[in-house]
Amino acid sequence: MKTAPLLALFFFTLGNTWVEAQKLTWLSDTTQARKWYQQALTLKQKGNPDSAYLFLQKAAIIYQKNKLWRLKVSCSNEITRTLLMKGKYKAALQNALIALQESQTKLKKVNFTSADALHVMGIVQYYQGNYDKALQYYQQGLQLKLTLLGDSHPSISSSYNNIGIIYYRKGDFTQALEYFNKDLQVCLKTANNNRLGIGASYGNIGNVYFDKGDYEQALTYTQKALQFKQEALGEFHPDLASTYNSLGNIYSSKGELDKALEYNFKALYLWQQALGEAHPNVAAAYNNIGTIYEEKGEYEKATDYYQKNLQILLKSFDENHPDLASVYHNLGTAYTKQKKFELALQNLQKAWHIRRLALGEQHDDVADSYMGIGNVYCAKGEYDKALDYYQTNVRIVRQTLGQKNPTMAVAYNALGSVYLAKKNYPAALRYYQRALVANIISFQDTVLTSNPILGRNANIYLDGSYLLTSLQSKAEILEEQFTQSHAIPDLQLAYRIYCTADTLMTQIQHNYSRENDKVAFTKRTREIYQSALPLSLELYQLTKDKIYLEKAFYFAERGKALVLSATLAESKAKTFAGIADSLLLQDQLLRSQIANYSQQIAQQLLQAEAADSAKLQHYQTLLFTAHRQQENLISKLEKEYPQYYNLKYRPNTVASADMQKLMDEKTAVLEYVVCDSFLHVFTLTRQNFELQSLPIDSTFHRKIVAFRQAILNQEEDLYQQVAYSLFKILLPASLPKSIQRLLIIPEGELTTLPFEALLTRNKRIKSKFAPYLLNKYAISYAYSARLHYERLTQSPENTQKHLLALAPIFADSGTSAMVTRERPLLAYQDTSNDKNTTNNNLNSSGFAPPEISRGWLRNGQYVSPLPASKREVESIAQQFEQRGNSATIYLNNQAQEEQLKSSDITHYNYLHLATHGMVNEDYPELSGLLLAQDSTSAEDGILYLGEIYNLRLKAELVTLSACETGLGKLANGEGVIGLTRALLYAGARNVVVSFWKVPDTSTADLMENFYAAFLTGQDKAQALQTAKRKMARNQKYNHPFYWAPFVLVGK
Repeated sequence: MKTAPLLALFFFTLGNTWVEAQKLTWLSDTTQARKWYQQALTLKQKGNPDSAYLFLQKAAIIYQKNKLWRLKVSCSNEITRTLLMKGKYKAALQNALIALQESQTKLKKVNFTSADALHVMGIVQYYQGNYDKALQYYQQGLQLKLTLLGDSHPSISSSYNNIGIIYYRKGDFTQALEYFNKDLQVCLKTANNNRLGIGASYGNIGNVYFDKGDYEQALTYTQKALQFKQEALGEFHPDLASTYNSLGNIYSSKGELDKALEYNFKALYLWQQALGEAHPNVAAAYNNIGTIYEEKGEYEKATDYYQKNLQILLKSFDENHPDLASVYHNLGTAYTKQKKFELALQNLQKAWHIRRLALGEQHDDVADSYMGIGNVYCAKGEYDKALDYYQTNVRIVRQTLGQKNPTMAVAYNALGSVYLAKKNYPAALRYYQRALVANIISFQDTVLTSNPILGRNANIYLDGSYLLTSLQSKAEILEEQFTQSHAIPDLQLAYRIYCTADTLMTQIQHNYSRENDKVAFTKRTREIYQSALPLSLELYQLTKDKIYLEKAFYFAERGKALVLSATLAESKAKTFAGIADSLLLQDQLLRSQIANYSQQIAQQLLQAEAADSAKLQHYQTLLFTAHRQQENLISKLEKEYPQYYNLKYRPNTVASADMQKLMDEKTAVLEYVVCDSFLHVFTLTRQNFELQSLPIDSTFHRKIVAFRQAILNQEEDLYQQVAYSLFKILLPASLPKSIQRLLIIPEGELTTLPFEALLTRNKRIKSKFAPYLLNKYAISYAYSARLHYERLTQSPENTQKHLLALAPIFADSGTSAMVTRERPLLAYQDTSNDKNTTNNNLNSSGFAPPEISRGWLRNGQYVSPLPASKREVESIAQQFEQRGNSATIYLNNQAQEEQLKSSDITHYNYLHLATHGMVNEDYPELSGLLLAQDSTSAEDGILYLGEIYNLRLKAELVTLSACETGLGKLANGEGVIGLTRALLYAGARNVVVSFWKVPDTSTADLMENFYAAFLTGQDKAQALQTAKRKMARNQKYNHPFYWAPFVLVGK
């Protein structure tokens, strides 16, 4: 279930102060009090309540002294509003009581000032959580206004707005919408339009649709609200925070969690600057940030933010205020997910008690409390208790929200989960079917064999995440039923459900704009595809219908690198859609800014408590603005360039037969899917297509770790054992003897395993003569068959080879200006606790190489020289030139970032970088390549990941002759997020990268041999095989540690 968002109440209209200001102009009195009063109104409008309060206090004293009671009460009303802005609710109540009493005893019965005093008292009661009292005061004030001014006067709008909010908080959304629309109509009729009032109306209408679960409508209205409020207030007014807060809630509910965080942090910063730390609106921002971290599974962070929220609200509200209930509820849900059940129950029951007291039993917030408590009992395995709470939740939700809304879908999903746990499959299916009906507007069929049809461009569901849960669970139940009934129709129905889920997941991912959100979603999609694949395989075995085998391959592909594929498709669409150069330039500039700001934010976050909060906030604000500009640009491109839209969203799949047509007789494709208990291996050759499934357990994963450890630590016994064992598991015995090349499409832990170092025989042989897989096959790697197919179908490379090679070397003070050499040249520094290194490094393995490594080894800004890199690039350049090709090299201080960012980079189809590499798995934005450190350059001498994405390459091959350049953050279903991925996006067709820290001299030897073989006619995979085999036969470097780390991603 989703945790409850708190609405920021600056959409709440505090009233129309302009009426009283106008009346002041009728007075002939030009006292200082009048000036103070008008100055206070201006300050309040600008979001400065502290100064406004002081001026109003001064004016009120003068008006009371002169017995100008109308003006005194008007001033008191404004003081109350100002106190509310400051979050001083108790003081606001005391002041409002005095103003109301004075209006009733000192003024005529029917007058605007008295109506305003009633209105202000309604606001105060609202903030106290007394919704019924607030409604009474609003209605009394509204009647006076209608009597005095009619139903179209601008001041009426605030009454309609605030009455609407009361109905909203009471859960009566029909009445709320009625009053918000009345408010909107009045604002639209106002002379020159009341832009701020229109914005507030749209915002509150958006909030209603959000709570009704119609996120698209909510988004439409809230974006309108932002537009009108920005027109009225500018870009940086604190009153915009409420709109950003609401947008954050919407994006969070749509699963766009990183995007939601940006909006909620933007709201937080605006409120902190305007209202201080102790204001309830700041608390609301903390709450919503907490809900996002909870959705991301970062429960400790979530509870930290909830506690911040709680401490502020405890100082602002009475202990039974409804907003406190929301905090207790959210703490309870977080504790449930952490399996702290006693704490969870304490907080959830406290929330339930407050909500029943404040809102009554028949309220959707109370229903949410029943759901939360039910979740605790379900997690504890007390299913009967859970059922009681879930059933009560369903009853209230049905009465308050109706049958068609996401909350009802969640309720039915919860009931289904309990019956599934109790193995009551018919009952579980019934509830999951009801969840489908509740979540899909046009779907009414409760027949269990009926499934919704989701068109590719349809948008008929309310909440995609909950719908995905319903579909996935229904399919799993049918699979369980099959184990008992052996009825093939059960499996076929489950298969059709997975196909529907596939369509749904495509739609959801298309709606995401942040890459991090897309990548996070692949964890969910991979789980479903890994269930759909074995089901398809079982249907193939039962029916012998090859469509199921092909579908298994389809599901395997859908579980790999979807985000990378979509990103490359978008890049290609920009190239071929005829987009104006000015727009492409704007896009490039925004991407560059986003990369820079993301990197700066990562550098601050890396410092944890030592981070500069001002800098962090500054760059987060800049990133927020750049992302919004980028989204607006992309929206413009999609609308104005139909070909861009079509190319970007064109279905991107590849059939096994399509792959086979492009394969020669000597090549095999091995695609791996690693599930919990099975390893699935697809084998494609020119003639055959088959799937092998092998049972695996935890020992398989331990062997992968041991294999890597054995190479890094040169543990011969361990290596011999696991290298052969993994070979028997990973390599199909049915591979034809004619095969000479393998294309490996790995997954999970296999993505950083060098297959070349596997042993084909279990024989104790010295490394020089070991039966490496390298000796049988030339091996290359790919993220997916789909991406490899696209590479194969691209136009052939330019036969003329143009090389650009860079080697900073770091051998003189000019290239190491940024560092101080505090250690001997050959010192190998332990950076196992350095967050700038990956966990998979040589230091943590305990093996110290005998020579300089090309890792970015730092201790007090130290960078080690790479003397062999000079010989390496000079030799490679000479080889190019000897064969009639061109070569440009930059050494030492000339090997700068500018060379790679220059427009001339497109002239080179071979790019070779011999330098230090660095990988940060926690913050991939800080991964990069170290180049010349020139203090006179505008660049910082580090080519970061985001900068690589923005290079404009036309390279047939990019070789990163550096450490760990093939590593990065491993994302389930997406592969490694690192330098390889960035280079492919930037335009590289093939990439050579490394899996661990590599020594300087042996790397230079390997690279020279690689290019020598390639330039004499071997393809890239064969050339790398030749170079590795030569090194494996070299007495000095025959261990896999030296030659196995470098792999070819491509063809």
